[in-house]
Amino acid sequence: MHNPKRNSKMRKPNMDLLFAAWARLAMRWRWVILPLFLGLVLMAGHFATRLRTDSRFENYFMEDDPMIARTREFKEIFGSDIFVAVLLECDDVYRPENLRLIRALSHELADSLTHAERVVSLTQLELPSLQHGMPTVRPLVPEPLGDSPTLGDSIRRAYQSRPGLRNRLVSDDGRQAWVFVQLGEFPEFDETGLSTQIIIGRQLHDVISQEKYAALHPLGAGLPYIDYEKNEFYSREVPRIMGFAILVALLVLLLVTRSLRGVLIPVASSIIGNLLLFGTLGLTDYRPDPLLIAIPLVSAFAIPLAYNIHVYSFFRQRFFATGLRKRSVEETMGEVLWPVFISVSTTVVALLTFLFTPIAPLHFVGFGAAISVGGAFLSLAILFPTLMGLGADRSPSPTHRDGTGRWDLLMARLAAWALAHPRPILAVSIPLLLLMLVGATQIQVSFDLQRTIGTRVPYVANLLHVGESPLGSVYSYDLLIDLKDSGRARQPESIARLDTLATEIERMALTQRTSSMAHIIKDLHAALRGPEAYTVPERPEELASFFRFYRMAGDTGPNGWIDPSGRYLRLMVEVSHFDSGTNEQELARAQTLAEDLFPGADVQVVGSLPQFVSMMQYVTRSQVLTFFLSLLLITLILTAVFGSVKVGLVSMIPNLAPAVVIAGIMGYTGMPLDMFLATIIPMVLGISVDDTVQILSLARREFRQTGDYHLAMERTFRVAGRAVVFSTMIICSNFILFCTSKSSNIVYVGFLSVAGLMVALLADLLITPLILKRFNLLGKPSSPTE
Repeated sequence: MHNPKRNSKMRKPNMDLLFAAWARLAMRWRWVILPLFLGLVLMAGHFATRLRTDSRFENYFMEDDPMIARTREFKEIFGSDIFVAVLLECDDVYRPENLRLIRALSHELADSLTHAERVVSLTQLELPSLQHGMPTVRPLVPEPLGDSPTLGDSIRRAYQSRPGLRNRLVSDDGRQAWVFVQLGEFPEFDETGLSTQIIIGRQLHDVISQEKYAALHPLGAGLPYIDYEKNEFYSREVPRIMGFAILVALLVLLLVTRSLRGVLIPVASSIIGNLLLFGTLGLTDYRPDPLLIAIPLVSAFAIPLAYNIHVYSFFRQRFFATGLRKRSVEETMGEVLWPVFISVSTTVVALLTFLFTPIAPLHFVGFGAAISVGGAFLSLAILFPTLMGLGADRSPSPTHRDGTGRWDLLMARLAAWALAHPRPILAVSIPLLLLMLVGATQIQVSFDLQRTIGTRVPYVANLLHVGESPLGSVYSYDLLIDLKDSGRARQPESIARLDTLATEIERMALTQRTSSMAHIIKDLHAALRGPEAYTVPERPEELASFFRFYRMAGDTGPNGWIDPSGRYLRLMVEVSHFDSGTNEQELARAQTLAEDLFPGADVQVVGSLPQFVSMMQYVTRSQVLTFFLSLLLITLILTAVFGSVKVGLVSMIPNLAPAVVIAGIMGYTGMPLDMFLATIIPMVLGISVDDTVQILSLARREFRQTGDYHLAMERTFRVAGRAVVFSTMIICSNFILFCTSKSSNIVYVGFLSVAGLMVALLADLLITPLILKRFNLLGKPSSPTE
């Protein structure tokens, strides 16, 4: 006779009795518990109205990150390195009517953009020259503008005669113009609590969107503008996807449960979970990235729906079999809610591993998903017994009592087939997993807008067009050169070496152009001595006279390239587009060149491009860290719950399959690993363990009664098989909606999540029974058929 104490290796927890007791308490005191819970939900809803998002890229770094420290040091010396710009396109920039529009746009940008410090454009350009033997500064475009047909040609000749201006403010063909707005230092938020950077981006958008500038076809650029457009796009895109997700979930739940309460309780639990998250964010004034907020939102919606399927399926079987509603609720809470709680714990723990990364927004993914999924579980634990316990009993159904429904029998046959065919299953799955492991080694990390978001998103298409033009740029970086000694930066040797550095960097493949004190000095030298003198003066007294000239003319432009003490030099490099490998190499090469040209100087690379490259390195390390850490923590939870290290270790084998497949698909298809996609594997790992826990929990119970692995697995699949399949289908139906987005990275997340979850489902249905039997995880069999 089977002895469960001798043969079973897993301890039966008393938590099922605790959850059953809670069910009795909730059904008895429902009219006290429900109003209190409703008050909590209303409070969360109130604070949720304060929720604001923030898409600034600088938020991706921790406060103590070395990159942030270097950026702050740069700003203390040279002020803000943040700018916005506008690319203009027309038939002829030099036509008087177009010059008037450019001047009007330049003036409006100076007046309308908060913290605009300096506007540089063709119509605002002042050129140094000699007048009656004396150096002077005069505007290139006169005010007022006349209508003379020769005016444009004279301005064109004057502009093109200056070699230092080539392809800076006007393209060689005269069809494009560049308006550059340098921003001063500004606070992180305005007095109303809105992000100042995004406000500036919105102001730029409002100015260039006016009909009066339509003839110039303006396109915005610069980080504030990118952050604003990103915030606007994803603030619309995420709610759209969530709206579809709710609709699809309602339809799927209606088909699966065929019960109004079976639909409303899961949906209400998911919505309340998200509402608790929003309320927490509003209360604490935490501002998440609008793109990354999609992960906790969908997690809190799809995952609890899957849990509800397990709960409702078990309740439906018990209720139809016994006809006793309250008893069925109590048995369901006792038998199913404990495994669901384990599943919630593994999901939350997997996502909380993001807290160990040096990337601030991923911290939100971790704790945000923990709050939303945990809140949804709390809602389920309260709403299911209080609401499902309402109503009359019914007549029992022998079919449901015996578990002979069509789906039940189908799942039982699947379990029997899997246990009878281990070799074919392993012969197919092992080579496929090895093939995917090879693909995983080919994953590339990239923050390139074209690869990660894609040109189907209008603002990305516009930014890429700006970057591909001869004038515009999307990314930039600065070299900060500390010469250690005051006044040394004003020496001819230092300016000449700076010019050499700029020349070498301009030869790099991705460099659009450079700007520095050397460029300003050479331009002034050419203006005073002729075009052939476009060089750095060799005599110290002549160079000193140039600095005096700018001081007397009241031009503060040089202050942005050399500090008042003459100790620091700045070289700004604008880059045409983003190529992760080439960018990283060119940044390292630029720093090496600077250190070679300025021996003994301290050279630092700062700006948006180095931040992107640093973030790529962080994402690569974080992907490995979160995967292994979530794997370890989930294994520890399963070991503690089931009382066996062997169970904890071996039960994770089928759950490695989705991670390997996701990584392999990314490697083979070239899907870039970015901030958004970095969340997939730990998230899917946490979700996929859910089905494993359900199967393990029920199989353990059945094995205690039978001592036979075949019977135990067939009975387990009869009870839990349909719920495992339907719960995965519901989660996949939510993630597949990501593929309707215009943003490539959202599409990638949807496709990869569905692929990973389907692999997890197949692994649980086909491989988990084999592992249980092969390693005797439930105990030694006592049946002779074993």
